[in-house]
Amino acid sequence: MNQEQIFNMLRTEEHQYLECKTADGKVPNSVWETYSAFANTEGGLILLGVAETDAAPPRKFQITGVKKATKMVRDLWNTVNTPTKVSRNVLSGRDIGVTPIDGSDIIWIQVPPVPYRDRPVYRGTNPLTGTYKRNSEGDYHCTEEEVRAMLRDSQPDAEPVLRKEYTLDDLDPASVEAYRVQFRATRAGHTWANLPDKDFLRMLHACVEDSAAGQPKLTAAGLLMFGKGIHVSTEFPGLKLDYFDKSQLAPGTRWRDRLTYDGTWEYNLYNYVFSVLPRLMQGLAQPFQMDGIVRVDDTPVHKAVREAVINTIVHCDFHLTGSLSVTKDDHGFHFRNPGPPLIPISDIYAGGETVTRNRWLQTMFRMIGYGEGAGSGFPLILEVWRKQGWRLPDISENRSLHATDLRLWTLPSASADLERAASQAVPGYDALSYQEKAVVMTLIAETSATTERFTYVLGRARSETQAFLTALKDRSIIRLDPAERWVLEPNGGRTARQGAGANRTTDSKQSIQALLARRPQMSTHQIAEAIGQSERSVQRAMRELLDTGSVRRTRTGNAVTYSLTETHLEAKL
Repeated sequence: MNQEQIFNMLRTEEHQYLECKTADGKVPNSVWETYSAFANTEGGLILLGVAETDAAPPRKFQITGVKKATKMVRDLWNTVNTPTKVSRNVLSGRDIGVTPIDGSDIIWIQVPPVPYRDRPVYRGTNPLTGTYKRNSEGDYHCTEEEVRAMLRDSQPDAEPVLRKEYTLDDLDPASVEAYRVQFRATRAGHTWANLPDKDFLRMLHACVEDSAAGQPKLTAAGLLMFGKGIHVSTEFPGLKLDYFDKSQLAPGTRWRDRLTYDGTWEYNLYNYVFSVLPRLMQGLAQPFQMDGIVRVDDTPVHKAVREAVINTIVHCDFHLTGSLSVTKDDHGFHFRNPGPPLIPISDIYAGGETVTRNRWLQTMFRMIGYGEGAGSGFPLILEVWRKQGWRLPDISENRSLHATDLRLWTLPSASADLERAASQAVPGYDALSYQEKAVVMTLIAETSATTERFTYVLGRARSETQAFLTALKDRSIIRLDPAERWVLEPNGGRTARQGAGANRTTDSKQSIQALLARRPQMSTHQIAEAIGQSERSVQRAMRELLDTGSVRRTRTGNAVTYSLTETHLEAKL
């Protein structure tokens, strides 16, 4: 690593992929916490001999150098190759080096991310006490639940162990019969079609023979797919299966329809999927097509949405506490499953490789015609969305919830309305470059986005994307929120250009108007959170907007929301 590369990394403050540490004559102990954190997340660069100051970038860091750099490098290699100090050496010979800067030596350590099969990487000998991960604020100590999840993921082919034994009597007969009907329709003439239930379920790996018990016992996949709800919820107590319809909401309502465990349906994955799918398909265009004399109601969009539902199931870590949820709203579909992606998101976009946590569930769905498998599922979704002219689907890791999010937007990739909204939100928008406008329009349409998301929006490498976004942050156009997602600054750079004397109430009013042009029917609290100001500031600005007739107030029960008036909305859009 040369001086120019180091200076490029030091242009900003510490971030997800950079950690700077002062070091005198020995390696700081905290290096190994950062080493573990980078290895277990997305990798990163450690610089020894660099101090962080209170100054603003680009003077955020001060080169302090290290003494006895050769000895420290030798100590680094000795430690990383000692199993009692670090669980695994993930470095190669080119990952540690020394670069002289202004007469001082800087030691750099480039830590690569490790594959899921090699996690966790931990300090010391106990993974439960020595495992770390990385977020935007630095290294954090993993909880026992997170460590056990990594240990499970490191053995994806191992059969998940159930805490107690379940037999065929613990299955819901109606779910098994409904599945068998679909199987016969999809696999006409298949040799399994007429097998007795016990043998049929054994072929699906829903149960396995147990000579000691004298009858088959259920696998985790069998219980999840066909089990009685009481047993599923007992065995997987942290799991919630949810569906929300938040489309066309009336003021003051949180959803139009919700499906969750309420005792009115048998709580298993088969019933969940085939209750959710019809709800998702409502409203999707179904052009009139014929296959001979039979009408075909299926379309590529329908297939892509089904694929997303099945992907959410087969990639879920059912042992984690969290919600496996599907949400439908006015902008598309949102899918969430507990558990981070097992492979880099860039590999998911590329396709060709598939790693699932639940291969037998994947097989069960594929046997009735659901789920592409073989790494082709997400590329299928991408291709369908491109042909529709919709915004690129967004897949991201939600570190705060230990989950994976997939957003399928049914919004156009670009539109005159979106361009006008962006122009209103960011003063000087017309002078931005094409890629800067792409960042702004993405955040106008999607509210927030990850750095990984922008690598696909901009078509750049991650390091280039990080530097590009940081430059926009330095100009006060965007910022990182606490969830490590990029959002627009409330004033889109206005405050930075006008100086400290800018009128805050005027800026608040303009931010509120730009926000309500995109998202009508918001409460004071929601507006304050969205534009990053206090509720008192929003209330002060809102009084002036109400007095001028720019905004109207709507009361539904105890809920009060605000929208632009029709005249002002036309002016905004």
